[in-house]
Amino acid sequence: MLDDRGCLRIKASADASGEVPWWPSYYSLDTSDERVRVLDEEGRTVAEVGETMAAGGGSVSKAVLQQEGYMRERTRRELLERCPGAYWLVGEVIDAPQRN
Repeated sequence: MLDDRGCLRIKASADASGEVPWWPSYYSLDTSDERVRVLDEEGRTVAEVGETMAAGGGSVSKAVLQQEGYMRERTRRELLERCPGAYWLVGEVIDAPQRN
């Protein structure tokens, strides 16, 4: 889902508040065609707002994300300031219903 701040969130259930995913650098965001999708390094859709997906990974604390060298300073600042909450470090995408 996309929240009111424009942050991507992964929701495990309809009533969950959602965790902010932190995707490895080989994934990219695509907002063309009025859709919000995450693409792999080959340009295939692995996640799309409103669609179901399954991925490995796990919860990661804000303290870990704040460690120097863990991510670029600009990325860290934008993520932690604009998208507060619980964070999910995305691992391998296991099931993406819409691959192109």
